[in-house]
Amino acid sequence: MFLKISSLYDSHVHWLGTGQIESGLKLFHLRSPEDVATLDIKPSYFRQEWLIGFGWDQNLWPSTTLPTKAILDRYFPQNPVFFQRGDGHCSWLNSLALQRLGYDSSHSGILFEDDHFKAYSSLPTQADEQLRESLKTATRMFNEA
Repeated sequence: MFLKISSLYDSHVHWLGTGQIESGLKLFHLRSPEDVATLDIKPSYFRQEWLIGFGWDQNLWPSTTLPTKAILDRYFPQNPVFFQRGDGHCSWLNSLALQRLGYDSSHSGILFEDDHFKAYSSLPTQADEQLRESLKTATRMFNEA
């Protein structure tokens, strides 16, 4: 006997993550890696000294080649940078971030899957006020939806 399934419902949400993305540094508009030079960086985009962003996707760029740490090193030499790709399974880091996470200097600056998730879990947590703002932002978004 076969069971016919006509619909699939996914009842989980990433409440905090939704608020963090919405209130954080969004990278969806980048059309090349060099576009990071035009970012308007606000203090709220940092977790301690780490600059955190979300949403880049090299598949939307004229050259779909993955970016490297050299670009982030050029524009953000003083802070560790962790930019998560829009699919949530890859990250783009600068040399300072890689060094803080224990990677050697030959690393390209791109982390995938397990390495990406390990790095993400090693980031400093948001300050209490940032957490409150992220949760309030997510609550507004879900209520509007």
